[in-house]
Amino acid sequence: MLIYVYLFIIILVMFLLVRFKRFNLLFSVIFTLIIIYFLLNPKVSIQSAKSGLVIFINSVFPTLFPFLVVCNMLIFYDGIVVYSKILGPFLCTPLRLSNQCSLALTISILCGYPLGAKYSTKLYEDGFIQEEEYTRLLNIASNTGPLFIIGSVATSMFGNTYWGYLMLFANYISCFIMSLIISPSKSKSINIGNSKDTTYNFGSALKNSLEDATKTCINVAGFVIIFSVIISVLKNNYVFNSFILFLSSLLKVNTEILNSLFLGMTEITNGCYLLSTTKINIVMKLSLASFLCSFSGASIIAQVHSFTYKHSCFSMGKYFYRKLLQGIISFIITYFICTINLDTLSVFNNAMATSKIFIIPFMILLILSLFIYTLRTLFDRS
Repeated sequence: MLIYVYLFIIILVMFLLVRFKRFNLLFSVIFTLIIIYFLLNPKVSIQSAKSGLVIFINSVFPTLFPFLVVCNMLIFYDGIVVYSKILGPFLCTPLRLSNQCSLALTISILCGYPLGAKYSTKLYEDGFIQEEEYTRLLNIASNTGPLFIIGSVATSMFGNTYWGYLMLFANYISCFIMSLIISPSKSKSINIGNSKDTTYNFGSALKNSLEDATKTCINVAGFVIIFSVIISVLKNNYVFNSFILFLSSLLKVNTEILNSLFLGMTEITNGCYLLSTTKINIVMKLSLASFLCSFSGASIIAQVHSFTYKHSCFSMGKYFYRKLLQGIISFIITYFICTINLDTLSVFNNAMATSKIFIIPFMILLILSLFIYTLRTLFDRS
């Protein structure tokens, strides 16, 4: 009973600090408590930081760094113009975006968080898109990568590759629905013209690409490590665990579900792993995992903010609520499909399906584009 009194006092103090806009004091108190925790539990803190570094080196860096270098080189040699002309009509039409957004969409589809935000910001800073479209693109070109959903979550954690395709489908359809919910830009798209005749010096382009990729990777490594520490603090914190128990008894919800959701909304990898170990039915597991993948979590949102903080047109509040809405939509889609018939997911042979991971998103958008074009043709009265 005493712990509930402490929890009430802590929540009340935080509420009052927020209510009277004493944010500096609030964060000072929070960070002071974290420092005290580090001093009292140095072994846990060091171990969690090492764990975050190992995750980055083994899983994130090998795919992120070369991809960043190649994408930067692509931009140096007019990749934005090329992609807008070739892929723009297919990728951007169903999403009500200008063709210039095709590069950011492609990168988001192939690699996932947070590169969609990075290259959306690059398009805006280079003048290819305007403010309204930039803020809209950030929510649309913001997806979980297919390798993470199909490989890490479905295959490694849930033990079934087919379920990954369901979550991937829900992720992209929820993104498409968000493009319908968020009003398109009223400003005219910028004509980017033809490819430039000038060619950059290859050595100079490679040097700049490497520098930019290295800087981005260091930033991402910092986020992965610090959020690994935060997750460790929460997992081993008596107050947090007591709060989860209190909520569980109040809402009559399984403690494992609440724990997975709270930790997953902080960092999705941990949340999805905890969901895979919970003793709940597979339909709810997949639906909650789909929610976490579409929502992305505080770690990814912080990484997105690291690219967008310089631009006043970007609202972190709007981005957060839109990602939350996208997560809910993804949850509903996954739950609906699973409720109809979960067995229908096993359509393709595992080896065949795995070899076509990257084709699926483009096929979905191509079908949507053709569908919308057909509708416009049928109902065009001009």
